[in-house]
Amino acid sequence: MADACHNNGDGDLYGIGVRIGLYLQWFAGLLLRNHHSSWQTISTVRATNNVLGISITVASIVNTSRGLTLVTDFLLTYYLTIALFYSESYNLLSKPEETAPRDGKIKRYYFLQPDVPLLLQNFLFATASLFGAWFWIRGVSGTAQLECGPAKAAVIVSFNLHSSHWTAFAATMSILVGGIFTFFFVGHLYIFCTGEVRSEPLVAVAGLLAPVSNRHALMGPNSQQGNRSQDLEILLRPGWYDFGQGSSTFGTLVRDSWSLLHLFIINLAGPIVAIASVEVMIRENHILTDGIFESTGQMIALAAAQHSL
Repeated sequence: MADACHNNGDGDLYGIGVRIGLYLQWFAGLLLRNHHSSWQTISTVRATNNVLGISITVASIVNTSRGLTLVTDFLLTYYLTIALFYSESYNLLSKPEETAPRDGKIKRYYFLQPDVPLLLQNFLFATASLFGAWFWIRGVSGTAQLECGPAKAAVIVSFNLHSSHWTAFAATMSILVGGIFTFFFVGHLYIFCTGEVRSEPLVAVAGLLAPVSNRHALMGPNSQQGNRSQDLEILLRPGWYDFGQGSSTFGTLVRDSWSLLHLFIINLAGPIVAIASVEVMIRENHILTDGIFESTGQMIALAAAQHSL
């Protein structure tokens, strides 16, 4: 009889159609970011992500604050809307210095390029993360519990959602991540309003909040900034790397291995954790939702993904 027990979930928040649609949206963004697509195209896909993400997140926050959702719903929607798309939260570009260097070597600098969809996404991520801090500290105890067994959270593998160690960790991470996305939002808003795309504070923000490969460095207007950037070389977004170039030496192997790991962390680690955790939670908590054609939200998510691809 235990196998027949199930919990009725919200198909408009995380039904199979919504999940597939969001997974495809993430894949479209991955292709666009890493194959030199136009900023306008990337911005259009991000705007579509915002529509879906805001709809899901607002519904989840409102229902959670009113105690109308399952205790697992907030974490499921957070994975689908925030963790899945964290690598979309900034757009860091590089350009060569306009002045000819004395040593003949062309130096590059990085700058942030925000737009309205990116600002909305930053605000959404910050709001949802900070709300998550409240949820894990107080809200989790007042949310509807599951009818079939204890609620389980997951970070790839499942565990007790009400574990004191997990709730403390989740609350701490929510505050930390909320602060980071708030920092992104403020920095991007400053750039958007003033038109300044390159300044020392914003270069520092980029260096503190995003990854960098060994062969790139933030080049500020003086050598001291350039030297400081060397200490932050693991913090800027890497580009795709042509593996296996040059002689087959130990140094080449180490460089290629680092580049591969770097690309994995930025492009795939978060989405893999998000997708695996969502699917594990739905299975372990015996959650059933409406079919795709019985839910408007699921059909909209699939249609949006098809358009983006």
